[in-house]
Amino acid sequence: LAKSVSQKMEQINRQHPSYTQTKVAVLVALQLADELSKIREDYEKIIEELKVLDKIHKSS
Repeated sequence: LAKSVSQKMEQINRQHPSYTQTKVAVLVALQLADELSKIREDYEKIIEELKVLDKIHKSS
């Protein structure tokens, strides 16, 4: 995780060298929060699909 965060910070630093480390860290935190939110949404969709498949399987 630390390596991933460091890589993301380095990437933003290269793209925006004038940004402070604090700003870069906040941007990375927001990116990670967005990624986590998308993963949670995908997870919930998969769980719902599994429930439907389970019902179909049990009824057959």
